[in-house]
Amino acid sequence: MPVTALLATLALDALDIPFYLDGTRIDLSSISLQVAEVCNGLRFLTGLVVMTIDFAWVTQRTLPRGLIMAGAAIPVAILANAIRVAAGVAAVHYIGPEAASGTIHKWIGKSVWGLTLLPLGVLGIVLRRGTGAAPRRGRAMAQGEGA
Repeated sequence: MPVTALLATLALDALDIPFYLDGTRIDLSSISLQVAEVCNGLRFLTGLVVMTIDFAWVTQRTLPRGLIMAGAAIPVAILANAIRVAAGVAAVHYIGPEAASGTIHKWIGKSVWGLTLLPLGVLGIVLRRGTGAAPRRGRAMAQGEGA
């Protein structure tokens, strides 16, 4: 069973939304929704990992701390994608089938993406505070080089 659909249905259970899960299809009383291939989170994961690696390179003073940040992006992206799917299903349940596409669907996706950056930003701050090592810098300039 796909992880995104399974995690999304855990959220739907918590929201007390009645559904039936069949593979990647989530059946509500009024509509069946397919967790499409495009919703599997691979692009979400890739984008978040790349952005987190860049953020770690700029903010972290040691390689292990940067690797911790990059590694943390993976479960955060998986969970956030499941939340995005669950929010979309909940919107369809409460608003109607029109929430499955268009403006509402896009707004949910962009909102979850923005909220996903918060825990990684906090992790970056916490890791940055935890070391007294000098920041990573480029190669040292020899005397007579540079500006």
